[in-house]
Amino acid sequence: MPKNEYDPAPLVNEIRENLSPEAVAAIVAWLMPAETKDEQVNREIGWFRELLGKEILGFGSWDNYNRMIEELGL
Repeated sequence: MPKNEYDPAPLVNEIRENLSPEAVAAIVAWLMPAETKDEQVNREIGWFRELLGKEILGFGSWDNYNRMIEELGL
């Protein structure tokens, strides 16, 4: 989780209201290889990727995500 811990519910709600599950899955796909020289930034990217995958897409496992990505052609 980012340094400044906070309740992610408002962010999750905004994303759900404004993006389709397919768009969120595509964003997660692009975040998968994201890596910087800054470990804190890498942890924050990982936290956001997990938030999107688990909280927004509801993936307990990544199997459904993998199927969705395949359907999207990513």
